Parts: sequence; C-alpha cells; structure tokens
Amino acid sequence: MSGSDALNSRRGDQQGGRPAGGTPAASAIEEFLRAQDAVPARSRWARFVGHSPLSEASRPRFWGALGELEVARALDELGAEWTLLYSVPESADGAGVDHVAIGPGGVFTIMTENTSGQSVWISGRTAIVSGHRQPFVRDVELGMGRAEALLSAATGSEVEVVGILALVDPETLAVRELPRDVVVLHSARLSRWLSRRPTVLDADSIQAMAQAAAGERHWRQHPPVIGEVAEQRVRFETLRRDVVRARLVRQLWLLTAALLVTGAIVAVGFAQLAAG
Repeated sequence: MSGSDALNSRRGDQQGGRPAGGTPAASAIEEFLRAQDAVPARSRWARFVGHSPLSEASRPRFWGALGELEVARALDELGAEWTLLYSVPESADGAGVDHVAIGPGGVFTIMTENTSGQSVWISGRTAIVSGHRQPFVRDVELGMGRAEALLSAATGSEVEVVGILALVDPETLAVRELPRDVVVLHSARLSRWLSRRPTVLDADSIQAMAQAAAGERHWRQHPPVIGEVAEQRVRFETLRRDVVRARLVRQLWLLTAALLVTGAIVAVGFAQLAAG
C-alpha cells in the first residue's frame, strides 16, 4: 500500500476528516472478479429462469467481498479519531488482515468472515461453521503477528496488536470458550466494542502509528491503480444487482408454481363436489 494512497482521506479535505488507507474490499472484489471472468455469460433462457450469474468458484469470493463491505460500513461508525486501513492483502503464509483500525483503544487487525445464515460454534482455537471446521482463529493470529512485526519495525518500538474475528450475520453464534488472543464479535457490534475500549493511545501516538501503518509498503508491494479499483467496483455492483435480480426471478417462479398447484387442487376439489 503506497503512502499516497494510504493517506487519502475518506472525507476529502473536510475539517475533522481522518486519514484512511485503501478502498474497502478492493482486494476481495479483485479476487472475485478474477474468478468471475472465467464464468461464461448466461444465456437468455438462463436469465429468464433466474440462474445465478455466479459459479461455484466465484460464489464464495462474492460473499466474502460482501462481508468486507459490511464490516467497512460498521467501522465507518467510529469517530474521526480513528484511522482505518482497508483491503490489506494476505501474506505468503496466509496471514489474514482485512482491515486495520488505530484509535484511542489501540491497534486492531480485523479479519472478516461472511457467515450469513450459518451456525457458528467456537471453542478456543476451534471454529466450526455449519458443521465444517474453519481455520479462522489461526488466520487471525497470523495476521495479528504480521501486523505487530511490521508496525514494530516501522515505529522502532514494540507495538501490541489485538486481533478481531468479525462474523457477518451468522444465524447463530455460540462461543463456548473464548480464544486466548483473539476477540470474536458479530460485525454489528464491532464499532461499539472498539469505541468502548479503554484509552491507551493519545492523539500524537495515534497519528504516529497511523503514519507508520499508512506508509508501510510491505502491506502491499504492488498497490492498485485508483482508476482500476473504481472500475472494478462498478463491475461488482453490476454483478450484485444481477445476483439479486436472479434471486427475485427464482422466487417469482416458485410463487407462480405454488399458485398453479394450489389452483389445480382447488379446481379438482370443486370438480369432485360438482360430480358428487
């Protein structure tokens, strides 16, 4: 992530704006579009019956991007004293850091998991989503360690980072035993939880830490071109509308089928009454 990109303000040059790095979900959207490029265009019939434009390969990436956008919206509720870095890519060892938040409560790395409509069970370092074991806690730990190493090297002093696993819209969330070093939160509680942390950094420390993080080139060795990010976001929003439209079409067909079956049953009943 380049220093010039990372120091762009989300609120322009307005007084009270805060510096922020990157664009929400930019990396996730880029990965999704790369997978979606391999998906053939839907036929007219497929669109007519409501087939999804997504493939088995691109669907998880689509939901992942939606999850990161949802968490970015939650983080946007924080006050202007907070600095946010978005779309921090994975390192070679799989260290997951989707967002970095720096504010009075300290430095936090946030990994997003879109668990919409799924049951989540967590006990210590074990995370099970709808019956499938997931390495969520391990990935957060890797990302947290990566951030601590990079920021400590950039500032010349030891930096303590708190790792957060932000779960988006799980149907159920059961935490039997909290992980030792990772905070587990529903994304809807994220900004409130962060804003209520005890103050450990003053304004000067926050600014120094934010500048170190924003200028840390190791987050991204090849930063995206702003124009390409904007174009990818337009493509993503177009596909999101197509996904919603396809779902509505399928629901309409199901409703139509249900009405036809109900009508047929009623007609047969009346016919039997008339015959009797």
